[in-house]
Amino acid sequence: MDLNRRSFSAGAAAVGLALATGAVTRTRAAPAPRMLDVIVLGAGVAGLNTAWLLEQQGLNVVVLEGRQRVGGRVHTLFDQPGYPEMGFNSMGSGYGRGIDAAKRAGVELVDIGPRFRAMRQELVLGNRVLTRDDWTKSAANPFPDDRKMLMPWEIVGKTISDHNPLQDWSAWLDPSNAPLDIPLYDFLKARGLSDAAIQLAVHTAPYYGTSSHDVSALLLEYNDGWIKSQIAVGTASLSVKGGNQKLPEAMARLLKGDLLFGREVIGISSESDGATVVC
Repeated sequence: MDLNRRSFSAGAAAVGLALATGAVTRTRAAPAPRMLDVIVLGAGVAGLNTAWLLEQQGLNVVVLEGRQRVGGRVHTLFDQPGYPEMGFNSMGSGYGRGIDAAKRAGVELVDIGPRFRAMRQELVLGNRVLTRDDWTKSAANPFPDDRKMLMPWEIVGKTISDHNPLQDWSAWLDPSNAPLDIPLYDFLKARGLSDAAIQLAVHTAPYYGTSSHDVSALLLEYNDGWIKSQIAVGTASLSVKGGNQKLPEAMARLLKGDLLFGREVIGISSESDGATVVC
């Protein structure tokens, strides 16, 4: 958060006052007293990149993170065999920002696409493990006849892709596209999906939001266009060698300012000459 008044705080004492939570955990030795320009909330990839960009402009930045780790939605289980990913999995060949961040942080990207394409996907429903062929023929399959061969996690993407009314995905926020801003539930119902089908395809494991009722179809239509633009650049699925969480960890090491963990923000007070963040 931009602090317009450079004299808002000075050194560790002022940081402690602004955070108002007692002892401050630091990733490195306490620096000499200095004035803050910016407080960045969250040490996910976006927050870390924001902090780095601001530091390149000469600003003094502190990053607050509620968890005890960096990464946000990027979370690799390094203590498990194969380093499974619990969040972000891969990025496309056209994702310039991510590729640039990886190069800047000095981590290696590898194409894991072949692994996905060679993988046999199965659906666990109740106590049964179903192959795609089993699922297509299953009496429990609630999907329309022309989509019974699709696994539940494929239904929304396929339906959006086949019936996307958004002409220019990059202009999705243009007011002319406001009529497309309807609940995903309404969009899917209009394309022949029953409540049981929507429950299985969306509500069991939502990709966005908490259900098809609180997510806009327009967002998914934009996402469909964005994905197709990525595929147009190349079909690689790029992941960080050894675990994706190595990327935010490397990005954090590039920062000059403090990165404070366990700082869950509960309030922000903004004035004309500065701001106070309470944890």
